[in-house]
Amino acid sequence: MSIFVSSVKAKWFSQAIFLMLYTCGLIASYQLFLQETNEYLGYQPIILSFEYVTCVIFFVLFAGGFIPLTITKPSDFFFLFYGLLVLVPYSVLHPIMGAVEFGKMVINIGVLIIPIIVIKFATHRALPIFFPRLISTDRLVGALNIFAIFGTAYVALNAPSAAGFDMVVLDRRLEAREVFLTGALDAYVLSVVLNGLLPFIAFYSGLTGKRYLVGTVALCSVMFFYLLGVKAHFLMAGVAWLLGGAMRVNELSKISTKIKVIVLFIFLGFFIEYVWMNYSFVADYLIRRLFSVPPLLISAYFDLFNDPLQGWDFWGGIDYPGGVTYLVGSEYFNDPDANANTNAFIHQLASGGVPMFAATTLLVAGVFFLIDSVYAAMRNEIFMYLGFIYAVLLVEQNATTALLSSGVGLLLIVFLICDESDRHNATGSFE
Repeated sequence: MSIFVSSVKAKWFSQAIFLMLYTCGLIASYQLFLQETNEYLGYQPIILSFEYVTCVIFFVLFAGGFIPLTITKPSDFFFLFYGLLVLVPYSVLHPIMGAVEFGKMVINIGVLIIPIIVIKFATHRALPIFFPRLISTDRLVGALNIFAIFGTAYVALNAPSAAGFDMVVLDRRLEAREVFLTGALDAYVLSVVLNGLLPFIAFYSGLTGKRYLVGTVALCSVMFFYLLGVKAHFLMAGVAWLLGGAMRVNELSKISTKIKVIVLFIFLGFFIEYVWMNYSFVADYLIRRLFSVPPLLISAYFDLFNDPLQGWDFWGGIDYPGGVTYLVGSEYFNDPDANANTNAFIHQLASGGVPMFAATTLLVAGVFFLIDSVYAAMRNEIFMYLGFIYAVLLVEQNATTALLSSGVGLLLIVFLICDESDRHNATGSFE
């Protein structure tokens, strides 16, 4: 018993060390590089006062309490990514658009933490739920692989005139918005294949060792870069493949630690580059996007809530043509074409007020409870993937968009009634 207690204490100590290094890396990269190079977006200098440091230490440690030490169930991915990419970055960079009063900071952090507390409560103890096994998993994956290929070809039939392989992608992205209109069939197929199927096929390839599936992912990913100029899906597919591979060799419990190590190596890469060249590609293309853009957008939304001229309503949110994300893009970043998306909960608070914020929180809690419960019954790694991809999408998408338009809901429904191979026979619950 004493050995177990010592092990737990050691893990929490290592968590505290990670949070300290993560926080220091984020502050240093912001102060040394990101603030100056992104001042045009509103990045403000941060004064390292005693009040600021105390506030950061308290809120980072508080947020760190929700970050899992190990991954044991699908919902743990939500706590991991929401903690690493939302709670901690905002706790550290909350003055990114200017100083925030302590009282408002407490309220803002409280708003961000409410969803994680509700979801933590809902998923604390999963009850195994069994469904009839009507479909062969291998056959279904084969069908999804074919759909991804033909779906990509269908989308390519409406290729924007700006399509190409050059690295200047803004024109392709802007024209794609005009070509693939929200609600149109080609837009839905694009979203399902790009955000749902390709990462899943990559995961299944890693899980089963079926390398031919990587060919589908690579081919379709290159085509979407040609059509839309999107690059993030290459990283997403790669991470999904590594996740599947880790599960194949029974290293799921180490995923959380490996992700934290990768985060620290990202900041180490920044320091090496910055000292060597007085510039950092790592900061410009990774740290900025992953760790400074989320708190910047969250800060913009919180300012929107407190600005009476914007007309945000506690019960109804804001009704804006095209959606509240374009209002934020126009008002705060002087770009009416900017789709300033943020995490699912703040997005719903802005667009629908407190009722939609509460409904979204309950919806997400219900989805993760279902995924956890089915995983408790079947121990099917596919449900781990569904928890992973839904958690990633929630960090910067509307919850219903992440569930429906990205194909996660479709995958969840069909795999509820799929059979498993012998390696998935273990059943039971977890706490």
